[in-house]
Amino acid sequence: MDLRVSIAGTDALARAGLRLALERAGLEVVEEAGEVLVWDLGPVQPPGNRDEALSRALGRSTPVVVLVSSAQPTGDLLAAGARGVLGRDTDGARLAAALAAARAGVTVIDPEFVPALGRVAPDATPEGDELTPRELEVLQHLSAGLANKEIAAKLSISDHTVKFHVNAILGKLGASTRTEAVVRGVRRGIVIL
Repeated sequence: MDLRVSIAGTDALARAGLRLALERAGLEVVEEAGEVLVWDLGPVQPPGNRDEALSRALGRSTPVVVLVSSAQPTGDLLAAGARGVLGRDTDGARLAAALAAARAGVTVIDPEFVPALGRVAPDATPEGDELTPRELEVLQHLSAGLANKEIAAKLSISDHTVKFHVNAILGKLGASTRTEAVVRGVRRGIVIL
């Protein structure tokens, strides 16, 4: 993958680990002028306390993917301009894929953090046609190519309920197929890797 990445954060050991993981995933890590910036917030993120340097970075044109230890700051970080929010435990291959997506203009969110966002209203849907947290979960599994039975097993719901959610997703996204629903979901800014 041809992608230049810069790393920021206060923990030197965490930055070194990120560098190693990203280089193993085939990315070029540079000190400055990366196409994407990975920002590690560290193990503890006090509520409402965002680093001033991170705030400045979020205001620039370079996409920023922030690594966090909990879902709590996800909404605030996205609202401030982060292109993605992932868990600090994300492996190198998933992080590399997320960075490539961020460079392409897609918002990337850790699957575990999606429920913390509550209801999400995609840009072009009419008011009242928002995807519910459960529909977002089903869409996430659709993007992984899972069949209805597999989704039902993962979510501990019936096949019938999955079909209901899939039909609701298709209607709300204006899609005629599962693949089209995933594509429209990606275009509207949420991708789950």
